Amino acid sequence: MQQPWNILTTPTLPRRLTMLLAVCAMLSAITCQAAGGWFDDFSDVTGASLTQMNYYGSKTNVTTGTLVNGYELSSPSDTSGTLRLVSRDNLSSGADGRPGMWSVEVQNTPTSGWWAASYFGDSVSQGLDVPEWPDMLTMQDLADTVVEFNYRAINSVHSYDAGLPFYCRLEPLNNPFNDRAGFGRIEATPYWQSFSFSIGDADNVYNFLDAVNSGERLKLTVANAGEYQIGDALQIDDLRIHVVPEPASMALLAIGLLCFASLRRRR
Repeated sequence: MQQPWNILTTPTLPRRLTMLLAVCAMLSAITCQAAGGWFDDFSDVTGASLTQMNYYGSKTNVTTGTLVNGYELSSPSDTSGTLRLVSRDNLSSGADGRPGMWSVEVQNTPTSGWWAASYFGDSVSQGLDVPEWPDMLTMQDLADTVVEFNYRAINSVHSYDAGLPFYCRLEPLNNPFNDRAGFGRIEATPYWQSFSFSIGDADNVYNFLDAVNSGERLKLTVANAGEYQIGDALQIDDLRIHVVPEPASMALLAIGLLCFASLRRRR
């Protein structure tokens, strides 16, 4: 009786050819999964900071040191009191156990008001992009693209009451309010947590798609989503914006593993 073909038992391929096939398949799969994407673990920090003083709408920005990345701070023009925000490349250890993270700190709070902080990647003028994206995006491309980072909130003044609700969104540089993709409200605690969100599930995604297809580059913005107090700090580490592996690359990985399994059986 003829037995069904099985790559683990059929000795039709020479051992060296099987090894070559396995290596090629594995390398192709790794290349497909690793290519492109935006990643920043904030490990090349300098300890520099951008500080914004907002006193009844009169804003002053002061930069200390050389910021590795591009950052921007925002707050309302009618702030009743003094709001002091600091965005810094932080020298403390992040979620990955290595030095470096993005930290947004509230050093003084007004009687009312909001704040927001944006990350632009290498520079404010250039913004972020996703190299894996084609020239013209579809909704499926956005559904396949994931924004990931680790986050927590600490309070240097009231350590017993650390925690901060915040909004997160991906915004075009030129029309951030109307064309932004919103990821909703997130609750930060003193413990590191992981955030992962498909852009295809974001709010206002159709306007965002049109903006990106018109050539817009992007910034990642976080903003308070409720009350905040002196000492609050939102910390973000290991930011990654990437396209999830395609089925084809996963198939190549499976072929490589099967070939290696075949070689082990032959021994």
